[in-house]
Amino acid sequence: MSLSFRGDSRIPVELLDAILSYADFETLAKCSLVCRFWLPSARRHHFREFIVKPRSDARLPSHALLLSDPTSTVLPYIRRLYIEEGVSKEDWNQFRRLLQTTEMNPWFNDILPSIRVHDLTAMQHLTIHNAVWSNLSDESRCSLASLCQRLVALRLFCIDAVGGIPHASVAELLTAATTLRQLSLFCTPDMEDVDTTPQDDDAVPTRPDAQTNAPKHSLALRSYSVDGPLCSHLPAFLDAFSPSELEDVTLGSLNESNIRQAISFLKSCSERLVHLSLKFELQWLWILSGPNPTARPEVLFCAQGGLTGITLLQSLQLDAQLQHVPAILRQIESPSLVDITVRATPSMLPTCDLDELARSLRSGSLASARPRFSLICECELNRILHPDYAAWDRMRDAFREALKDLRDEGRLRFLRHVVDAKSKLPTPELEEF
Repeated sequence: MSLSFRGDSRIPVELLDAILSYADFETLAKCSLVCRFWLPSARRHHFREFIVKPRSDARLPSHALLLSDPTSTVLPYIRRLYIEEGVSKEDWNQFRRLLQTTEMNPWFNDILPSIRVHDLTAMQHLTIHNAVWSNLSDESRCSLASLCQRLVALRLFCIDAVGGIPHASVAELLTAATTLRQLSLFCTPDMEDVDTTPQDDDAVPTRPDAQTNAPKHSLALRSYSVDGPLCSHLPAFLDAFSPSELEDVTLGSLNESNIRQAISFLKSCSERLVHLSLKFELQWLWILSGPNPTARPEVLFCAQGGLTGITLLQSLQLDAQLQHVPAILRQIESPSLVDITVRATPSMLPTCDLDELARSLRSGSLASARPRFSLICECELNRILHPDYAAWDRMRDAFREALKDLRDEGRLRFLRHVVDAKSKLPTPELEEF
């Protein structure tokens, strides 16, 4: 068989794409110079994810300039855009209280107004990191809204110490994002402003008066994740948008001050909810509220029927105090639940009645659903640098003994974080043990 080296010879584009999907950035850059036929495939992989981070000097990020330069040809290949704002001198001291960070030059107002939005034809995912929303110009806000028009996924990450993410800014972006399917909001808490005051059972969550009688927008959202103090966005979200189409919800940093808002939100999307993740506030934050165990958010969640009415649930993940897990599981009404995942640390084990947990998994709708139970063993806060493998093993053995029925049926598994061989630190990746 002879090979043709004529100028019109072609490698099938599907084969070329498959090969280039394994190439690193340096290789992709070289492949884009091979021939005109290889250029689109090489660039499609090279610029699939486009990251723009601030600089510590006074210059603008070079990648940011590619988004606005009229001669740039990379914009049609960008599918995921990550933009991170700099930290000015005025805001830096507030940032430094929470994170070890250095001053970075803000660039959003210099570049965002001139971004060639209409040339980002393939972009579907946008992450906005550390934007100081109060400093954004009207032109920058308009450009961000335009960037959201064709999005499938939007992720907003913010430091609460410099203003958080205003309700109006989130609503402005969502109003423009008519094709959005996934929304993630994350805000780090300002520890000096942690509000651990229990809610009055008769109190009605306050909502902005301007939005109370406003018409609700129709969103195509299927997945919604909110963590940190941003749970305060839930009332405004309910007033402005209809969440009835949501199928996947993650609510984080649940505490006694926001638990009623979270339950109200779950009720509003209970008809189609399939996947639910609940992250109750960590014990070390709960200590700030005093020793009263009835103030635990898990207790308030169960007392107010947090899971009642969710009949299509297929997976449930809980980051909670282990002793309260059985009470939460008894509220499950879905006959089609497939998987229950619980994150816990070994220090929670002495406070948990494992026999009670076993009974809750054999009663009510769980008796017929027969879901798999997964336990993710987390590191203690004081052992992150030196994971206690022996404690994880003891925790696993205790659960195996108490949940022997699930173990015999193959419905029990134990996971832990993979420890990086070089740094010796736990990674997000999980492994069974």
